[in-house]
Amino acid sequence: MKIITSFLIVILFAACADGQKVKEDAVPPSVVSAFHKMYPEVKQHTWYHEDANYEAEYNEAKMEMAVTFDKEGNLMETENEIPVNNLPKGIADYVSKNYSGA
Repeated sequence: MKIITSFLIVILFAACADGQKVKEDAVPPSVVSAFHKMYPEVKQHTWYHEDANYEAEYNEAKMEMAVTFDKEGNLMETENEIPVNNLPKGIADYVSKNYSGA
């Protein structure tokens, strides 16, 4: 019984760790405004509510990008996908060897 309970707790925490997809009208106006001001060229994006922050994910030049704001619209973090061939050789070799096909 303890194993089942522990397993369910782990599953619950894992499910909560990812952000929840939300519609733009559920995102605070200050956040939406900050995003559109910083990235006016981005028309296709998806919002996620992560902890107390909001993340917009989008694609640029076929690369995945994301930007995170707090509820006041302050920039917290940006994420940019980097092709393996743009990484330093040692890192690229490690990624290719250990994460082939990822």
